[in-house]
Amino acid sequence: MAGPAQAHDDPPVFTDVDRAAAYLQELPRPWNLDYARAYGLAPTLAVNVARRGWVLLEEPLLRYLTAPAPWARSHPAVLISRVRDLPHRATARPRCSRCRGYGSLVHGSALCVRCSLGPAAVPAADPAARVREIRALLRNGLQQPAR
Repeated sequence: MAGPAQAHDDPPVFTDVDRAAAYLQELPRPWNLDYARAYGLAPTLAVNVARRGWVLLEEPLLRYLTAPAPWARSHPAVLISRVRDLPHRATARPRCSRCRGYGSLVHGSALCVRCSLGPAAVPAADPAARVREIRALLRNGLQQPAR
């Protein structure tokens, strides 16, 4: 008899599908789904989120799923379509260690192409300082661009 009593004392186990269904029910209006639709779509959302690099309770997924759709006649239909066609999240790619962007990284480096080229040179306002900059560039083997 300890078995049935123990089963009632165990806390409920929430699966990824339960979390996805709760998430779909808690979306802001007019995007939220009723219980039946949420549990019908929850398995697809749980699988697509896991496979495509999204995190269920983070802002980017919320922004993607609830992006304005002024042309939509049925927001739930748009939401269902977006969940089924959920793209791979851009953040699944590695980030640049300097700018934290998602640009293409230079092979064998943690820097994107833009950061690997160094900071953009801001011309000096003082003409004497600009001459010093040009001399330093020439000393380093760089040519001044032809005009």
